[in-house]
Amino acid sequence: MSARLDALLSCWALASIGYAAPARLHVVGNHLENPKGQLVRLQGVNIPSLEWDPKGNHFMQSLDTALGDWKAKLIRVPLAQDVWFGYYKGSRAKDKGLAHRNLVDSVVRRIAEKGGYVLLDLHWSDGGKWGQNVAQHCMPDDNSITFWKDIAKRYANNSAVMFDLYNEPHDVNWDVWQKGGLVDERNGDPTRGLHLQYHTPGMQAMLDAVRSTGAHNVVVAGGLDWAYDLRGIVQGHSLTDKIGQGVMYATHIYPWKKDWDTHVTPVIAKFPVFVGEVGTKPWKPGDPPHENVYTENWAPDVLAYIQRHQLSWTAWSFHPSASPCLISAWDYKPTPYWGKYVKEALAQTSGALQSGVARTNMVWNGESFTAGAGWVNPTTSVIQRQSKDAHSGTSAVELTFDDNAHWIGAGWNWLAFKTSPMFGTDITPSTHFTFWMKAESQAVPLQINLLCNGAVLDTPEHHTDKVTVTKYCADLFDGKWHKVTIPLVDLKQPHGFDPHHVVELQLGFVADKHVQGRFLFDDIGFEAWAADAID
Repeated sequence: MSARLDALLSCWALASIGYAAPARLHVVGNHLENPKGQLVRLQGVNIPSLEWDPKGNHFMQSLDTALGDWKAKLIRVPLAQDVWFGYYKGSRAKDKGLAHRNLVDSVVRRIAEKGGYVLLDLHWSDGGKWGQNVAQHCMPDDNSITFWKDIAKRYANNSAVMFDLYNEPHDVNWDVWQKGGLVDERNGDPTRGLHLQYHTPGMQAMLDAVRSTGAHNVVVAGGLDWAYDLRGIVQGHSLTDKIGQGVMYATHIYPWKKDWDTHVTPVIAKFPVFVGEVGTKPWKPGDPPHENVYTENWAPDVLAYIQRHQLSWTAWSFHPSASPCLISAWDYKPTPYWGKYVKEALAQTSGALQSGVARTNMVWNGESFTAGAGWVNPTTSVIQRQSKDAHSGTSAVELTFDDNAHWIGAGWNWLAFKTSPMFGTDITPSTHFTFWMKAESQAVPLQINLLCNGAVLDTPEHHTDKVTVTKYCADLFDGKWHKVTIPLVDLKQPHGFDPHHVVELQLGFVADKHVQGRFLFDDIGFEAWAADAID
């Protein structure tokens, strides 16, 4: 969408809703940007209760506390399609949900006036029968289309509003998730029905329903396994959005959801990932047995993961009864096991410290070289460009070496790429060099540097300082994929190196003995980080 059309839509939306609203956001690559091209990383909380009570529980007080004292910038608001249209506890309200819808209007207005964003989430559905089976189901149903057309028309192009298509899809395959089909839902919880069959339109049809109203708002789509597993997104099941502001893919991370680097991390390099729910709590008798996995380290570990990958997120939940709880009571005192950590994280990352990737100039994306002439094969090692063991996509760059292909001492130029044989690549807009790496080797001091264009390229004045990669990622040698993010300021020399004409990147290592191993590299590029501009 053109910047001019985007501006016109913003002006029209502001005039129609009658109150100030924050900057319009749109998806660019794997992140959100505002109209100035600056990254906006949204962080906040879930405030539940409107999905089970048309009036909510202390909702406006919770809203003001979350946006004020807790410094949240994004509020995820769970809704139920039946409550939206007035169905509640087996009957339908005389006003057919008008008072409830007006309350949601007030919620949106309050958030927008305070400069925040709201994510309206279809949390509960009904299996295709209005007023019946109102609960959390495997997938949305055909009534969900009616819900989204009404919601989208109501908040079309309101720059403060985003749409979360369905809370936690589960127990279907990726084709049904994407394209729809028959859902045969068997649930052990009697309150949700032991056996329920219904048709789901699928997530693409849900997105299309939103767009059919003229609403260009950013849309969120949760993955499978209760919105945890995102692997299908990089396996051909991403959604098509030709006319809107883009789609983010939601993951919900709880302590019993294991192996983030398998189910979530591979998607981050190519698609915008949003952590829609995240939380932890001590287990108590009566809780599901699979939730008995609490550790004191989990909360800081998951928040560090979110920060490391610069993800937008909303913690669950800003309610003293919807566990895992951020608050212990309606005095909004943080719970010691979860709320304490979230409140500290929101305070630390508000304002200037909220930053992330604004644009990426990818060199190797798993499929092709996009920034230059390709790789320089070392004379004493083996390069394979089509390794099936990729971080994302179908292939990675693989380097193997053994006793017949090794160095003792400085072993430079065992892996390199040329950005341009004549003029080089201008990296002045970039702030970081990043790549994903998987090492199956004993630990060695890996180093990188960049060479610029010049008469004599192998002289010190024409290349950057060498930096040791393990300074930026301590766990490189555990056989798992890790993202290495190196600030270019750490590479640039105070004089001599010209970042306007980078012609080669070199990765090397120094070892005092023979080294055997296998290295994989993927999603290699230069990134431009920009400060969050929503304060």
